[in-house]
Amino acid sequence: MERDYKISRFLRLLSGVMLLFAFGYRPYFYYIILRWVVSGSSLYSGWVLSRLHKHNWAWLFFIVGILFNPIFPFYLDRSIWQLIDLVIGILFFYSLIKKIHK
Repeated sequence: MERDYKISRFLRLLSGVMLLFAFGYRPYFYYIILRWVVSGSSLYSGWVLSRLHKHNWAWLFFIVGILFNPIFPFYLDRSIWQLIDLVIGILFFYSLIKKIHK
């Protein structure tokens, strides 16, 4: 279980960095990769956190995973996505600082 949690922390760090790097103009391909990474890491982190009985955090990450899903994407304005990217990026970093596994 500790290994799963360490993988989850790494994926949340990667997602947080990618979300904050999404500001400005990036190629469209970057945003496609961003959706896959954020969705996958959110769903994986949600699964790990649900096994640790951190259900509030787990549900939050499941919702983020659905929002960023690349298969059935949500189409929103660029300005809205930038705000979402900022808030979710901060959420990922906060979850790392908070040490939610304890």
